[in-house]
Amino acid sequence: MPKTAFLRPTAAFAVFLLASPALADLTVDEAWQTWQAQFRAMGVGFEASESRKGDALQIGDITLSVTLPAGAGQGAVTFSGPRFKPLGDGRVQVIFPDSVTATISGAVREEPDQDPRTFLIELQTSSQNQSGIMSGSPERVVSEWISQGAEASLTKVVLDGVPVKANGTMSFGPYTYNSTTTDGENLTIEAKSKFSHYGIVYDVEFPEGGVLENSNHAEQAETTQRMVLPKDGLDFLTLHNQLREGLEIYFDATAASGTSTQNTYDGDKPLTRQNMTVNDYRAELALDADGLGYDASIGPFTLDVQAPGLFVPLSFASQGVAGALKMPVLATEETKDARFLMSVLDLEMNQDVWATFDPEAQLPRDPMTVTIDLAGKLKVLTDLVDFAALSETAGKIAPIQPAALEIRKVLLSAVGASLTGDGAFTFDASDTESFGGMPRPEGRVELGLTGANTLLDTLVSMGLLPEDQAMGARMMMGLFATPGQGEDTLNSTIEVNEQGHVLANGQRLK
Repeated sequence: MPKTAFLRPTAAFAVFLLASPALADLTVDEAWQTWQAQFRAMGVGFEASESRKGDALQIGDITLSVTLPAGAGQGAVTFSGPRFKPLGDGRVQVIFPDSVTATISGAVREEPDQDPRTFLIELQTSSQNQSGIMSGSPERVVSEWISQGAEASLTKVVLDGVPVKANGTMSFGPYTYNSTTTDGENLTIEAKSKFSHYGIVYDVEFPEGGVLENSNHAEQAETTQRMVLPKDGLDFLTLHNQLREGLEIYFDATAASGTSTQNTYDGDKPLTRQNMTVNDYRAELALDADGLGYDASIGPFTLDVQAPGLFVPLSFASQGVAGALKMPVLATEETKDARFLMSVLDLEMNQDVWATFDPEAQLPRDPMTVTIDLAGKLKVLTDLVDFAALSETAGKIAPIQPAALEIRKVLLSAVGASLTGDGAFTFDASDTESFGGMPRPEGRVELGLTGANTLLDTLVSMGLLPEDQAMGARMMMGLFATPGQGEDTLNSTIEVNEQGHVLANGQRLK
């Protein structure tokens, strides 16, 4: 994973850096060249005109363009360029017009043999007391942006040449954005931003009918980014090679709280409504030669849903949700660490929903908790980001070979019953016959089940489960489990030995 802690110079060395004219002077041309280097490194095409006004460099309209792989389409963004003005002390001020019109256009194919669908979106942007300063040297450029707020309004939407009725506003409260661009073997961009709050509100009336309203807001949002990019441009078709050559992408976002609302209408008739509030949001994404990593969580949240097919409105509340994924993406001779996590803590449902199938409250209405925490080791046989190679080998060889699995924790707790589990397995790649082409596992998992028989009795008495099906479930539990020490408790040990035999509590099943 990318390193997020960076070496910091001593105070004396920092003073030397700030005092050295050779390291602190930046010209307007060098500032503009830094922008161009960033565009190229991100794989973005660009066009812009330049003109001189005294000692300042004025950039005309900038057009940024991207081409999607495999002829899937292309897109472009056009906006008014800034003026780079020297401040006379080695720094450069970047000045945008108070109001800027941005046009987003393109064409995308949904299927290779279909005509592309075209789109055009026009935005009117404005900012309050925005200040941008660039400093440093061409090898290490520091950019600092401060604004009292910014806003972008949706002024036009055209799909396939047909105007669409749409309104929208994106607004930001006071914010700061700081970045450092280092020119070395690759181009390294490190950036941090802070927003007091932001909001996105829009509504769309589709040509075929129907209206969508959406609103999203967040408070105290922060982002951290680090990108180590090839100077000649990020290329998704050769991503596997670029990762081996040092490509890194890291992104982290947090927010203290947020709200989201989405409504749909058929004419004036409401169809669906969804409201959500969250606290302590965090998402982290990383991609480098070591692999792909994703880690996200939210604290306490509520979710309300209304839809025509629902008898009553749905309301959920939880103390938190978390998810994580880590896996290698490049083929190597060695095995690499992998992880999967999914967790839902104390999920509760509104009483109106319970009453629709349990009006007498026979089922315990304890909050539900689900946790699946797995770790292991994998061997990647084909680069998972070499999409051409994956297409050629699809259905022929598996691109991933498991080497080990650790079941750190399995927990499912709901309606008075609870299932727990943990264990570990290793996999023998030399034996792919015992388990239908998969490397043979060896190891065991320990399972515990409480409250299952009581739950079955309750479901039968409620008429939700036929007696014969409940009896079949009890017979199955008797086959795989043995009574535990506590009341209504079952334990089970599922084992796969070195001969490939599957055993449940010592009894051979396979």
